[in-house]
Amino acid sequence: LPAAIDPLPLQSFRRLMGILYGVAGMAHGVDITLGGSVLFRSVGLPPFSQLEPVGQLYACLWCAVGPLAYILSQPRRNDRMNASHNTAVKKKRSTTNPTTTASSSSSRSNVSVDKADIGIILYGLVEVVGAYLSDRSDVLVNAL
Repeated sequence: LPAAIDPLPLQSFRRLMGILYGVAGMAHGVDITLGGSVLFRSVGLPPFSQLEPVGQLYACLWCAVGPLAYILSQPRRNDRMNASHNTAVKKKRSTTNPTTTASSSSSRSNVSVDKADIGIILYGLVEVVGAYLSDRSDVLVNAL
């Protein structure tokens, strides 16, 4: 049963989102350059080739932040080793000190901003701002 429980769910989420945004950015890039801008046209926007130069530049930025989110979400070898070590130490502490209460363990916050968070947030911001700049409320609502 312990193998079925993810010991590092936040890191797994970050990595998953980085993979998804990386694939999405590449797919959007292929769509705007080779695919006839199917996504843009499906929401009533002009194809990439008919956008103003600043719109084309922003669309390229949107496509680029996906792979950036992927790169930032990939743990370095040292990060993986430290995470494994920290998990083992926590397990050892919980088995050697059964008197630890939920209140004492929750008094310390383990939440921190990770480089993967920056990529995920950046992708979301670029997507939402791009939707806002489209002047289409339905596109903005879908982006949110």
